[in-house]
Amino acid sequence: MQRIKYIAPLLLLAIFLGSSCSTEKNAPDNPLFHLKNSEETGISFENRLQSTDSSNILEYLYFYNGGGLAAGDLDNDGLIDLYFTGNQVPNKLYHNKGKLKFEDITEPAGVTGDGGWSTGVTMADVNGDGLLDIYVCQVSEQGKAKGKNKLYLNQGKLQFTEVAADYGIDFAGYSTHAAFFDYDKDGDLDAYLLNNSIKSIGAFDLIKDQRLIPNTSGSGNKFLRNDSGKFIDITEEAGIFSSKIGFGLGITLGDFNDDPINSSFKKVLKTKGKKKDVIQGDLYNPFEKLFKKGYNTGGYRDNISMFDQILITSALLNQGEKDFSSYKMFNPAVFNKSFLTNKKGRYKGYPFRSFSFGSYTGGYSDHYPVYMSLIKEKN
Repeated sequence: MQRIKYIAPLLLLAIFLGSSCSTEKNAPDNPLFHLKNSEETGISFENRLQSTDSSNILEYLYFYNGGGLAAGDLDNDGLIDLYFTGNQVPNKLYHNKGKLKFEDITEPAGVTGDGGWSTGVTMADVNGDGLLDIYVCQVSEQGKAKGKNKLYLNQGKLQFTEVAADYGIDFAGYSTHAAFFDYDKDGDLDAYLLNNSIKSIGAFDLIKDQRLIPNTSGSGNKFLRNDSGKFIDITEEAGIFSSKIGFGLGITLGDFNDDPINSSFKKVLKTKGKKKDVIQGDLYNPFEKLFKKGYNTGGYRDNISMFDQILITSALLNQGEKDFSSYKMFNPAVFNKSFLTNKKGRYKGYPFRSFSFGSYTGGYSDHYPVYMSLIKEKN
């Protein structure tokens, strides 16, 4: 079973000031992107909405939030296929035939659905057989729609079977998005399900700390552990707070306390912490040395971490050759100036979280920025 972990370290960007305007007159002769119409691609999906007395933005706050799109290689032919979800229109699966030509295979693939109000969609290998499956989120009580979330299990040869109930993830409510990942590293994919509040925001008495009241209605976000093909709700056990006022739009996964010595850097990206070990094509992480000396960029509940890092290639590294005809790394540093740090109160010693309405807000730390100096010999 294939596992891919995406790492997004902080990148050092060189910003050059110039004209911010672009017209057809100075547009490039060979632009990076080209617009292709539906006749060229075969993709004709449109998520058209029609407001009615029972189905409108007054009855459903997210009426105009749209559907979803998942992209993945469903038949392992090396080409990315597309699945679109619709609110008042049927979902569509397009098989990539190559050269940006797609074929609508929704009905023969068995992923048409029941006509419910679909929202987000995720492709993931839920049963670990090497084939991507499709998980569709739906809204249960929108107009005449009474749908439940769907899991289309990939049977191979672009054939799917709906088995959400068998896996315990046929949730009925106001689902927006789902993400699958192996949180306990037991070899199978667990899930985080993003669900909106059943009531609209106007139905709540928005007194102070109303958002801090836990959900008891059966909706709210769900954290689900995969126990041998059956998803078990461990939201409270895992320490995930599910508020009665929840109106999330999407989920992003990442290791937010991923230090320079963690396996995602050392084993996946194969970073080097010593200059002498770096060869052409390697990634050098100068912040590994700083981390081992006790430097950090953030913390949560007294657990410090160095999430912010800058990785460089050997081209920017001076390994004793004393050649500065091009830019070379001079030194990395953490910008932890005193004016960025709380001086008193509950969060004393932590970085300020954010700035709003003329002052810094409370809460646990955000992070200190990192930077790197580059030097070059003057001609």
